[in-house]
Amino acid sequence: MIQLIKKLLQKWACMHKWELYKERVVEDDMGQRYYRHTFVCKECGKIKQMKV
Repeated sequence: MIQLIKKLLQKWACMHKWELYKERVVEDDMGQRYYRHTFVCKECGKIKQMKV
């Protein structure tokens, strides 16, 4: 149980060093295109997606 709490605190306190994992082109219903970037933190594994 203590290890679980330690890992949770480390993830919350992570300074996040983001690395680009995937970049893709998305087309919406109106025919417009945009890029969706997926980033993954090198240290804690948190995933973040951005629409550009």
